[in-house]
Amino acid sequence: MNATPVGALLLCRADPATVRFPARLLREPMALAPAGEGWSVLVPENSPWLEGGEPVDAVLGGWAAALSIGTGRPVLALWWDGDGAGFTMASGFRRPVGYIWFADGTPVGEDEAMRTFAARLGLDPVLDVQALEQLTVADPESDARARLVGLAAVLTRHGLAL
Repeated sequence: MNATPVGALLLCRADPATVRFPARLLREPMALAPAGEGWSVLVPENSPWLEGGEPVDAVLGGWAAALSIGTGRPVLALWWDGDGAGFTMASGFRRPVGYIWFADGTPVGEDEAMRTFAARLGLDPVLDVQALEQLTVADPESDARARLVGLAAVLTRHGLAL
């Protein structure tokens, strides 16, 4: 048995009323709650990635894409497991953008992904991009969990409240 927890959540840049119906179409039980002004969080009640199927990032990426198309809003899938953590952002029919960190916090993504992420969410092209780019720089003091917390911290400036 793996002692490292595996988890995931979806953040949608829309209120729960907008997300409720498209979330039901996923046919997966999920807790849906407000996550700040103009944000919703969905937490899967089951963990299909633990049943020998697809990895957590692939499952979440598919759910994010479906929710984004259903709501017409960006959806951010955050995931973590024993190997690391990361995110995938879906925004309609555009190609998803994402980033991964190994468990020790080593960045494994393309720097351009953070700029694309910021642009698609309408984040500040200077202040927010500078903060996000710090998450792509090697830092022995920051593990994968700290990188996700840093990502969430940038989004709190745009109404996210977890």
